[in-house]
Amino acid sequence: MNNFMEQFKNFTKHLGEEVKEIFKHEPVEKISVRDLSSFITSHPNTRKIEQEMLHLTFNTYHLNINPYHLRLETKGKNNEQVLEITIWTTEQTVLSFDGYEHEGNVSTEEIQIPKSIYEKLMGSDSMLH
Repeated sequence: MNNFMEQFKNFTKHLGEEVKEIFKHEPVEKISVRDLSSFITSHPNTRKIEQEMLHLTFNTYHLNINPYHLRLETKGKNNEQVLEITIWTTEQTVLSFDGYEHEGNVSTEEIQIPKSIYEKLMGSDSMLH
């Protein structure tokens, strides 16, 4: 089992490096995990799925902002822990942020997203202004 987990960690690490390479020449903007999460959860077009498992609450949020698809997974009734954020298009994964890979409070951590997505987020009526 440990070998499988090690292979999985290596796979996700290499996948992240490949995504960085794709956007190497495209301008990027930094945004905190907290701000991106707030944008997704508060957007009026976001769909939310809440599940209770073993007395724990897990939330999955889906938002489409053409041509981007955003998914946020959290744990806790008030989204206390960010588990994962994924942004993709039909052609490629733009961002895959895994909260399990980071120690401490991930909400203050800044992540880089392509400037074109950032501008779409800032252009809408969001809490990011």
